[in-house]
Amino acid sequence: MQPDTRVVATGGGSVSGITDTASASLWKRLRTAWQREDPEPALPLAAQEAGDAAESVVTDVARHWAVPQGMGQRFVLRNVRVPNGERQRRREVDVVILSRRGVVCLEVKNWSGRVRCGKHKWFQHHGKHVRQARNSSSTSNGSPGVPLLQLQGGVDRPVTAGFGSDVGSLAGRPNADYISYNNPVADIHERAQTLRGFLLRSLEPKVAQIFDIDWSVQGRVVMLGSAEMEAEDDAVSDLSSVVRREGVTAFLCSLNRKRTFCRMLAESSGCRRRSVLQAEELEAACRAVSCLGTWDVVTLMGGRKLKGDLRLVGMFGQVMQAAGGKSRVQQAVFSHPRRRAGRLWQVLWHGAEHCNIHLEPRSGWQGSKVRVPRHASIVFREAGRPQDTSLDAEQVSAIAFSAK
Repeated sequence: MQPDTRVVATGGGSVSGITDTASASLWKRLRTAWQREDPEPALPLAAQEAGDAAESVVTDVARHWAVPQGMGQRFVLRNVRVPNGERQRRREVDVVILSRRGVVCLEVKNWSGRVRCGKHKWFQHHGKHVRQARNSSSTSNGSPGVPLLQLQGGVDRPVTAGFGSDVGSLAGRPNADYISYNNPVADIHERAQTLRGFLLRSLEPKVAQIFDIDWSVQGRVVMLGSAEMEAEDDAVSDLSSVVRREGVTAFLCSLNRKRTFCRMLAESSGCRRRSVLQAEELEAACRAVSCLGTWDVVTLMGGRKLKGDLRLVGMFGQVMQAAGGKSRVQQAVFSHPRRRAGRLWQVLWHGAEHCNIHLEPRSGWQGSKVRVPRHASIVFREAGRPQDTSLDAEQVSAIAFSAK
């Protein structure tokens, strides 16, 4: 910090090298750095952790399966945002698998307890965990306090139709321990149709016609938890679109099932009789879906993650634009001084407290380190929120950027 050396004339004709105002300002910043406490860490919600862990498991298993099938990991994508025809909104798909048997959209759930499946609503009953979920505004992917279950081992409860009297009256009890969700099967089928429409608009007509057939784009709900599922009479058909934990491997293998000779002869007469995608169709679909963006993910101090769109405005926006924007920066990692000595040194050397940011590149360059004030504003539109949220730089641990 350069001292203020302006000459100031006093009433008695004496000269002062540093003004009283500058000294007071420096002392105030030093006192603030010494006395202030770090912001409260934003701990992750248990439901959010369970849902993210389940998505990671399914994605890893699918990518591990894809390699021996002659396909690369790029044919398995996570958190894909698909625009509708008017591009007014985007629908997120947890996992998208592009296989020879079609494009499969997966909605991953890590639920436990008892799940009542209705035509329009599903109700999860899990006692005290549900009360915690309501109080913490949990996401729909996981159940708080429920550990992630492995794909191998353990005994699952069967999927049954019909209810006992206690479950049947669950929705009518005003203080019942349950959470209601929109029917995830109907929801993932709607998102699959949105992805189908995107492929029909994006691909050349000769290639796109195959994706107008029902089997070419499918939707499935993967129930990775140990939930006991019970279906109403008008919702039993929805259970055919639910893949249980023990059936994930078999489902993935079915996406690469070989065709019989008779089926190959039938398919040779036209694409409407076909049941597999050709290599060029699969490659074209992969290129199109890969062009879709994902969310920007902001990790707060403490571990909580927020998904949405980062606005490149303010000082942080200028830093990002100078580095090439989201297309060149993959991640921004924030470093904060956690000791009083470090904060005091920043004030003495730089004049104010700040955060160091390491911009990690996507490829082709070594990255860079920049410095912003600790109160620098980071403007973020969280997914599903109508308004922007402003975060201080000192609240952020890292930001992973979407390339689109």
